[in-house]
Amino acid sequence: MHFLKAALLGSALAALVGSAHATTFNFSYSFDSAGTSTGGAVTITGSFEGTEIGDLISNITNASVAMNGRAYTGPLVATSGDFSASPVISTDLAKNDFAFYDAAFNNGFTISGGQAFAVNYAVLDAGGNALAGAESANAAHWTLTAAAVPEPATYLLMAGGLAAIGFVSRRRRQA
Repeated sequence: MHFLKAALLGSALAALVGSAHATTFNFSYSFDSAGTSTGGAVTITGSFEGTEIGDLISNITNASVAMNGRAYTGPLVATSGDFSASPVISTDLAKNDFAFYDAAFNNGFTISGGQAFAVNYAVLDAGGNALAGAESANAAHWTLTAAAVPEPATYLLMAGGLAAIGFVSRRRRQA
């Protein structure tokens, strides 16, 4: 009977560990002024959730992007730069092949094939032109970091471990 309880507890903990996989990542990309439509600074910031394996991140969800502090509106589509596959996002800038676009494919941010491009039609210059940036990605300032917030499953795993310790110590006191 004790073995059955221990096996069930172990199975429950294994299921919790298996479900812990998504991490929130924050990113920033700064265009050189010469590569922008206004000749001024353009910085892209945002976040997404994904699964990191080595320097690659897959299973991209919940993306948000802002250009010079102005957020892209609505849910964003995450795809490869040429829209043919899943996005590839990496801590290594040279391996990136992704695009984040709004549902109408108007506003977006792409790094693909060594090129970076961003446009936000909600931000216009004095001439009515959309704020945009385009340049060779190797000239960029790219940062990608995992957020330092523990996942909820981490807390569940810790609680399960404490419960197991309590169960074992209770059984020892009763014996």
